[in-house]
Amino acid sequence: MKTKSIRMPDELMNAIEIVEKEEKVEEATAIRKLLRIGYETYLANMYRFGKLSLAEVSRLLSLTQI
Repeated sequence: MKTKSIRMPDELMNAIEIVEKEEKVEEATAIRKLLRIGYETYLANMYRFGKLSLAEVSRLLSLTQI
């Protein structure tokens, strides 16, 4: 796993704090969770607009197609 340093706007820090409290997880875990949700949503939109196939989305998310 790599480490990155980024500037985070206050509204995103507030969102991270909400996830921390609601899910009772550490800050890093909350950030990873929100990043994953954002990535999944991004790929879903790419699929919806025909920019990615279902197979490509599955591969990028390390999922198998059923």
